[in-house]
Amino acid sequence: MIKRVVSLAQTPEGVSTFSNLMSSGFGLLSFFFITRAFSPNALGQWFIFLSGSTLVDMLRIGLVNKGFIYLYSGKEGSGKSVVIGSGLALFTVFSAVIALLLFVSTIILPSVTDPNSSWRMFFIWYPIFALLSVPNNVAEWIAQAELRFHRSVATRIIVRGGFLLFTAVNFFHHIFSIDELAIIFIALNAGASLLTLAMSWTPLSSLRSIRMDTLKQLLQFGKFNSITQVGSNLLRSSDSFFLGSFLGPIAVARYGVPAKLLEIVELPLRSFGAAAYPEFARAHHAGNIEEMKRSFVKNVFRLTLFVLPIVVLSAVFAQQLTLLFGGVQYRNTANILRFFLAYCLLIPFDRFSGIFIDSMNMPHYNAVKVWLMLGVNCISDIIALYFFGTVESVAAASLVTFFFGTVVNIVMIKSLTGWNPISKESFTHSVRQLAVSVNGFSR
Repeated sequence: MIKRVVSLAQTPEGVSTFSNLMSSGFGLLSFFFITRAFSPNALGQWFIFLSGSTLVDMLRIGLVNKGFIYLYSGKEGSGKSVVIGSGLALFTVFSAVIALLLFVSTIILPSVTDPNSSWRMFFIWYPIFALLSVPNNVAEWIAQAELRFHRSVATRIIVRGGFLLFTAVNFFHHIFSIDELAIIFIALNAGASLLTLAMSWTPLSSLRSIRMDTLKQLLQFGKFNSITQVGSNLLRSSDSFFLGSFLGPIAVARYGVPAKLLEIVELPLRSFGAAAYPEFARAHHAGNIEEMKRSFVKNVFRLTLFVLPIVVLSAVFAQQLTLLFGGVQYRNTANILRFFLAYCLLIPFDRFSGIFIDSMNMPHYNAVKVWLMLGVNCISDIIALYFFGTVESVAAASLVTFFFGTVVNIVMIKSLTGWNPISKESFTHSVRQLAVSVNGFSR
């Protein structure tokens, strides 16, 4: 039993999960130290810096990363150098363009860098961050495509672990300003980039292998992935937007605290999804659709069963969880958390449906699905707020959105492959896979 657990921890999924757990843990602790060390004004600028960086990164990284991993997973030998060189060149140029646009914006609108501007830190520091983090980002994609997640552990220790150390020191001694903290964050990312270059995890020599057709393929895939990423971000934030507009900031806070707890469920799904995508892509390149189907059924069924006890326990202890995480002022948000937990059972199917469709080189299908879900979510939120006017009703409306997304996923997969992923045969196969897994784990 112990040997089985150790062997599972050494799999790509296990290393990826550890990497994400470590990164999330470091991030939460850093968040704790920062919120208690700075004034609300400085803290607000920091949050805007992070929020703006996240949104622009979805465009910047989304343009290249999924297409990069898809193409890389189907190449051998020199073909990989072509993908790396083309991806690195495209990503560098795109990052430089964004940095230049933001720099020009500060000249045209100097008020954005005013000391009291909420966007000051973003316009000053993000352009530098975007350029210096390029090698680290590309190394992350190569590691994912090759299932070498130990590299991600090393770079995240430098960035997340190093930043946690500096925020902890500042918490006790108050020696850094919020801008100095941003410089430290950028410097740590630059250090991780230097490591990837020194270890040839991001081989600069591959720039000699740039090919125009590969650049076009990356752009073709990336434009739809960027649209999908932006849509996903808006889908997550639209509830808060409507709550803030209709009910005010207190309602947003009541919604946000239980929403943050969903990371408990989403973390293993991100980890297993990161490991599964290259495998799906390789199977598609080999023309092995049956293998893709088997992997899809196996992953969805296993992860749903994995999530189920977490959902049940969290639902039972929802009040204690919200009280522990948010404090006494959020003790009445337990039902909001329960609504979120209900659609958590749909997340494995939704996540792997997206991976399945992307692996078939059909990213525009996912883009359409996400924007359809965004439309349904906006309409559901408006109806919920108009007729009920509560935070709980908005959380319940999210169930409608995810059920709609599930139906769209089924229709899309069936239209692409002629296969029904929720058929009786698929369920029977899932049960067999579970029996094999349990038998192997018990040995």
